[in-house]
Amino acid sequence: MAQIFGFWSDQPSYQSFMDDAHDLIAAAQTGTFDDLRVHVLDQRLGIAHGLPAGLGGASLLRLAHCHVPEHRRDHFIQAQARVWNPGMAASHGMRGGVFAEGAETEFLVLSAWETPADHQRYLDERFHRLRATARPEVDLDAITGDLVNLEPSWTVLG
Repeated sequence: MAQIFGFWSDQPSYQSFMDDAHDLIAAAQTGTFDDLRVHVLDQRLGIAHGLPAGLGGASLLRLAHCHVPEHRRDHFIQAQARVWNPGMAASHGMRGGVFAEGAETEFLVLSAWETPADHQRYLDERFHRLRATARPEVDLDAITGDLVNLEPSWTVLG
């Protein structure tokens, strides 16, 4: 499985990419994958200082893809801003991240970590306390996630 993340400074830049370069890239990849899912989300909050340029200093991304019922949306956003973001930002080896929102109360929490050991330390030392405070079980319809080992040679800066 491969995870591809694209970040655009604004909607016109994204649309320009879709209108121009995207089709050439997609045509060159025909037959190289079995399944493809695309999610377009807007950043709501940065975690720590946001994602570092080019994901510098990070070797691992933690992706949490969340679905929240509409009536829990505001609480979920507040818990992210007041509990999760500061808790992650204060963790050793946390390089930054983003909290983004898509259509129909779909959210993405993407955090960058220096090493897998740093992320594991966060899980061991902070995660359970943050979870008890934020109480995500009352907000979430569904959550899926992945740990993504970064391959530096695949990073494209533009």
